[in-house]
Amino acid sequence: PEMTVPAIARFVKLLTDTDKDARVVSSLTDEYAFVQKEWSVTDAQLWQMTENAVRVSFADQKTKAHLLEKIQAARMEAETR
Repeated sequence: PEMTVPAIARFVKLLTDTDKDARVVSSLTDEYAFVQKEWSVTDAQLWQMTENAVRVSFADQKTKAHLLEKIQAARMEAETR
């Protein structure tokens, strides 16, 4: 999907407003909702992106396996609601 002006503006604001000594804390739920609204990303695509992020992370294989199990369990729970 095409980058929109509001999405770009939000990203630039995040980069420029961040105190370099402070942690950036964001609600992943809010970020997912934003991505779905701005780029029409489906739930299935979000789950796949999350799993892909774990697979390509620098975490060790044991941690990746643990995270993927948690993601898959959460997905199954969400899909049965």
